[in-house]
Amino acid sequence: MGNELGNNSMSLKVFHIIFTGFTTLLFLFLGIFYGMRFSDSGNILNLIFSLSSIGLAAGGIVYGRYFLHKYSHLSNL
Repeated sequence: MGNELGNNSMSLKVFHIIFTGFTTLLFLFLGIFYGMRFSDSGNILNLIFSLSSIGLAAGGIVYGRYFLHKYSHLSNL
């Protein structure tokens, strides 16, 4: 029995880094998208969405750096 997935399985650390990176890129894209919609329409709700998305993207960057620093001792990256 043992490990049925073999040696091709992705470590939890690598998955976490990839997921955090994609989430950060998504928030950055949404921030730009709603920023452009705000510049076209002037709707204050689009500005709120844009600023909160950019803030969450910045938070994702901070969290990613924190995670890499905290788990740098794991060698499976």
